[in-house]
Amino acid sequence: MQNIFKRNNIYYIRLSIPQNIQIYFNTYSYIKSLKTKNKKYATIISKYLIAKLNYIKRSVMILSNKEIHRYIEEFKNLHFDDIINRNITLSIEEIDDTISNLKTNISIENYLIKSELYDLSRFLDTKYNLDSIYGYDIEDAEAFKKYIIQIKINALADIKKDIQAKIAQSNTVISLEQTTSNQTIIIIEDAIEEYIEQKNLSEKKLKPIKTALEHLDTFLKRTKHTHMHSLKNKDLIAFRKYYQKLKPTMKPESVNSTLGKIGTFIRFCVTNDYLLRDISKGIKLKLTIQEKQDIKRDPYTDNDIKKIFQNIDMIKYPTIKRKKLRKYHDEYELIIKIAMYTGARENEIIQLTKKDIQQEDNIYHFDINLNNNKKLKNISSIRKIPVHPAILEEVLSYVKQIKRNNIFTIKVTTFANDYSVFKKQLGFSDKLVFHSFRNTLQDKLKQQKVQNMIINEITGHSVSEDEIQTAGYTRKYGLAILYDELTKVKYEY
Repeated sequence: MQNIFKRNNIYYIRLSIPQNIQIYFNTYSYIKSLKTKNKKYATIISKYLIAKLNYIKRSVMILSNKEIHRYIEEFKNLHFDDIINRNITLSIEEIDDTISNLKTNISIENYLIKSELYDLSRFLDTKYNLDSIYGYDIEDAEAFKKYIIQIKINALADIKKDIQAKIAQSNTVISLEQTTSNQTIIIIEDAIEEYIEQKNLSEKKLKPIKTALEHLDTFLKRTKHTHMHSLKNKDLIAFRKYYQKLKPTMKPESVNSTLGKIGTFIRFCVTNDYLLRDISKGIKLKLTIQEKQDIKRDPYTDNDIKKIFQNIDMIKYPTIKRKKLRKYHDEYELIIKIAMYTGARENEIIQLTKKDIQQEDNIYHFDINLNNNKKLKNISSIRKIPVHPAILEEVLSYVKQIKRNNIFTIKVTTFANDYSVFKKQLGFSDKLVFHSFRNTLQDKLKQQKVQNMIINEITGHSVSEDEIQTAGYTRKYGLAILYDELTKVKYEY
């Protein structure tokens, strides 16, 4: 199968994740350890995984977010061990009888493989109609049944050998593989390489992640750590101290930024069974109240907003002399206004297409979605935001006059650089950035006593676990409610 590959004698599967569920996996290409060195075994479990992913793809439109999360967690946690471990407590005599029974009786009703076939049928949502689903190298359902039987026989034979070895050597030293039966043994360097490989980011955004992990790898080599499974929380605490000595002038929030990248990598390793648990908890520096205040972004004041639009031509021209307009001169102002009245992020605004300006119940709104390979921060980012009446006419007029599908042509990185120069020219502090428009809208809504849940839905802010549970049982606010609250926001410029 083209989906599987080998690394350090262990087989892995690489699966392409459909666009509409990429946000649940946080990647477009998902890599999972199959925890086996046997290619035939790897092929079988791969088919289980492909079948389950196909079920999720077929059912995603009728499932709630909570149900999708549950199915995907089952998918991520499914391992080959789930098949073989059902018979781990049998005696040698029982194993011999079971193998004999399997060899002589391959009917689908055979109770010895009923659990495996039931699991598969549940994933396929069909009654053992295997041959019509896969379309890979197994010709029919009978062949697939034989594979399951053979894999069961091989697994039982392995269990028998293990029991015999324990009887023959009562004082045996438990091997590394046995003590970490729920883990995949992987070299730290390879885990880092795999993590970087599955990240769907530009080289510019990957650079700080690579740098952080290179520092970690260097430190762990010095402390004689070679495999992921050997790492403990104390090792990451020791790395933090090492990193602080390495970067003595670095601000605490910048140190925490690096440690946050390490933490994300550690959680990737937990998901892929390279670690049994998250060992990154508590590795970040505890910031003082002043340090937390220093890194907090400020909202724009009404005077700041006036200053922006009084000097808006400064961002439209590359130089103070203002002789030649920038290539994207007609896009900057509208992007800023949409940010002011929606609280949307830079990439959410710049990715908008004509189809994303929709009308429902006589309310025009921005549809923030994953269509056309858009990239969003989290699940909460998928939302509908009413178009504020203060910019409705300008938005519709602009969309009508352009012939292209994308509303904006400027790249996010280009806009970010241009806006950064612009706000410095205006004399704004480091705590006033483009993201501050989100803070500004949130603050204005809060001052109008708008509920936090409504503010979060408008801005696509990630919510707490309790709020996720609540949202799982309730529908989102209607556009009319969001519109009424959003129109409370006023600017003077």
